[in-house]
Parts: sequence; C-alpha cells; structure tokens
Amino acid sequence: PGPVVPTNAILESLLDDFSPLAITGTSGDDHVDNSKAADTLGRVIGNIDLGGGTNSFHNFADSSMVGLKTIDLGGGLFTNDGLYTNQGIGVVAKVDVGGGFKQVLSGDFVTDVDLNNQITDALAL
Repeated sequence: PGPVVPTNAILESLLDDFSPLAITGTSGDDHVDNSKAADTLGRVIGNIDLGGGTNSFHNFADSSMVGLKTIDLGGGLFTNDGLYTNQGIGVVAKVDVGGGFKQVLSGDFVTDVDLNNQITDALAL
C-alpha cells in the first residue's frame, strides 16, 4: 500500500479547537518576518490573512512555516529562505497563496509525493 493521506490534515485536526489562523493583518501595509531569535522560535503553523494593502511574509533561514489552507497576502510576496511545508511532513496537500511565491536557494520547500495516486504538495498561486 501507498502512503496514507488523511482526509483532514493532521495539524488542522489538532488545531480545530483553536483558530487555525496564525497571523492576521489590517487594511494597511503589513510585513511579517518569521525569524528565529533569542526570544522567538521562528516557527509559524497555520493560515495567514494579511488583508488589503502591500503585504509580505518572509520566512527567514533557521525558521519554519507550516501552511494549512491559505496564505493570503493580498497580492503580496511570500519569500521562503527557511523551511516550508504544506500541512506538515507526511501529508499531501494544496495551500492557496493570495500573492506571489519566491523560493530562495538557501530555503527548503519540503514536498510530499504520493506515487500511487500521482499527487504532490502544491502551492496554488
């Protein structure tokens, strides 16, 4: 048998009792830097909704981002210098990105592949 792909993502089911919305913005220009520092883990798990305006999300090196369903940057740019995966490792999923995506050479987009069903993780721009 091939890999088990749950109907509901593991992380999403764990977060059902909480809000799966990790970051929310305003109607202004919101710029979010996910960066590991002395007082932060540099880890984001969940959806992002930055609203209107000129927005951006930058996942820096040594930081990680797990997208659940949507990364809505209002047309802004998601830059990945760190580790990114859709709904966690071991789950094949599609995440919608409201904006652009830039994968930097130093970053990793960890992609799950289900060869039996011929599907992979995807970002829908």
